[in-house]
Amino acid sequence: MAGRIEYKILKNMPFYNAYSQYYYNEDDNLEFLDGSGIITTFKSDDLYTRITEEGYINASDDDNMPDWRPITEVFIGNSTDIDNPANVFLQRYYEFGSSDYIRTSAPNVVSLVVSLAENNNAFNITPITNPYEAGGGEIGIRVLNWDWSEGEYEFLNDFISDDPGSDENYVNLLDEDAFLTHQYESSGLKTIKATVYAREDDKIRYKHIEIKIFLGLDGVFVEDFIDIGGPDFTYLPWPQTTPIIGGISKESDYYQSVNSIVNSNMFGENEKFERFFAEKAFHNNQLGDSLGDSDIEQVRAFKGGGTDMNYMLGIVGELTLNGFNPYYENGVGQYWDGEPLTGNTFPRETSVGTLFIDESEDQQLINNCLFELNCGEVNVSNIIDTCGNGNKGILIGDYKITKEDVGIKARRDTVINIPETDTKNGAL
Repeated sequence: MAGRIEYKILKNMPFYNAYSQYYYNEDDNLEFLDGSGIITTFKSDDLYTRITEEGYINASDDDNMPDWRPITEVFIGNSTDIDNPANVFLQRYYEFGSSDYIRTSAPNVVSLVVSLAENNNAFNITPITNPYEAGGGEIGIRVLNWDWSEGEYEFLNDFISDDPGSDENYVNLLDEDAFLTHQYESSGLKTIKATVYAREDDKIRYKHIEIKIFLGLDGVFVEDFIDIGGPDFTYLPWPQTTPIIGGISKESDYYQSVNSIVNSNMFGENEKFERFFAEKAFHNNQLGDSLGDSDIEQVRAFKGGGTDMNYMLGIVGELTLNGFNPYYENGVGQYWDGEPLTGNTFPRETSVGTLFIDESEDQQLINNCLFELNCGEVNVSNIIDTCGNGNKGILIGDYKITKEDVGIKARRDTVINIPETDTKNGAL
């Protein structure tokens, strides 16, 4: 849902008589509640802009300085074109793992633009022209802290820029490029403390504002396999679509425990990423399905799509009508019976039965091999790619995850039961 978003003024959010600016979707109430953060019982994860304090310096209401309400828009994209449909805005949540979520993840450069509206606390925002377009003063915004945390100094008595022309955290709203930018290195909820103030000679009218935005977790920093059995992940990492042989059964401890964690909803207000990881694992439909007890000796994958069993066995055009069928009868007694006297045997000089693909005499087959895993050669929990392409097979297995209470991170509760190697029933 890239593109500019709509805002409204909500009277009692995030608390009574706050009159804060929130993302709003009049066509989808549930999406509005979820996107703004209101859907949770916690107010600390709401995304909004609110006026925290306002007043004058060397002036009063009697001076009749114009009144206004600052409307903030924080986004990633084209700073000079706020209407660019590719821009994604940070005062709403996006579905975890979606393209918009990934685009709004950290590290990233964000842009901040401020416009003015009537300061009437009405639900609908009424834009106004800058009251200083004709001169007589100026109005601008100065960011005091791009990533404020509770307890930090707010600089509320030191908000006037000493040198607006060179202050990278101040911009005059009448400037041609009236925006500020900032590089965020970390993800999560961010609180921006800023002041919008108008100046007429030595008279100043100001409004301190608090802006809440959210930056997602980039895929680079998502949990990943270090060594299966080690302490470096909780949920099975799955940053991208990956081939899998076998898989995880819906009857497994892993699936059942993830399902239990998501449905029990034991997540606190500061556990947004913890919830995301659990829900991502729960909705991961790329984990295959269990084969049950099985013996797998070797796995090869080829590109091109023409490497079927006929080709692999060297019997293209032989007794393989309608595709590979080793039991196809071609006349009386003509089966692939392995008897040298009948001639119904497979050629011996093929890659089938060889340990390494590079022992094949078929150079095209070697070139088309994407990976080769010899499953009897396991290095702790990894199988190297013996065709030389640098891939790695990672053994996964069943285990249980537990989350004991709100505020306590989920953890692996059992050892991972990965597949074992044996010398019985070998295929090669």
